[in-house]
Amino acid sequence: MRQGFAAALTICMVFHLPLRQTEGFLRCLTELLEIDLPIPDHTTLSRRLKSLRVIGFRRLPTNRPIHLLIDSTGLRAHVGHMQKPPRNRAWRKMHLAVDAASGEIVASDLTTRRTHDCTQVPALLEQEERNRNIRLIRKLGRREWYTSSGYSKPSMVENTMYRYKTVMGRRMGSRTFDGQLVEVQLASKILNTMTCLGMPDSYRVA
Repeated sequence: MRQGFAAALTICMVFHLPLRQTEGFLRCLTELLEIDLPIPDHTTLSRRLKSLRVIGFRRLPTNRPIHLLIDSTGLRAHVGHMQKPPRNRAWRKMHLAVDAASGEIVASDLTTRRTHDCTQVPALLEQEERNRNIRLIRKLGRREWYTSSGYSKPSMVENTMYRYKTVMGRRMGSRTFDGQLVEVQLASKILNTMTCLGMPDSYRVA
């Protein structure tokens, strides 16, 4: 059942649909496919979003050391249906850890806007196995590890932030912090799925 709610909310986020329209879209889809599936109503989707657990991120298999790039960006919080948003509009700070080689998001977190970026590094590293890099640094030395691991790729995480805001949007739909946290985790899994399907080839234009 949890997977069903996650699938419904994934469709909601990918197509930027309100929950009521997501419910209608899924009901029409099941009718067209002539399958009998229970479709949760929009109020149930809203309620379950706050307690949904997004377990792990999809990872491409690899035996190589992982070079993590960590950065943060701001996302606007939902303020209801005000005709004029407040002057000091609320926003959250999203933190992402990205695999420099594959572009996959391996860890994510959401905090208030007053949280300093550096304080979230330990929490992000706790979500990802790091002992392999530590052992290689001790074996090869830090300078050799920098060369072999491709350490100098800081723009990768910035590109991921741009992809997040372009594909998923700059505003979160949930009004509660718990719901917003689930949105960020679910959006990260969606972007990873897109990454696994294939990334475009990029070339420098003179």
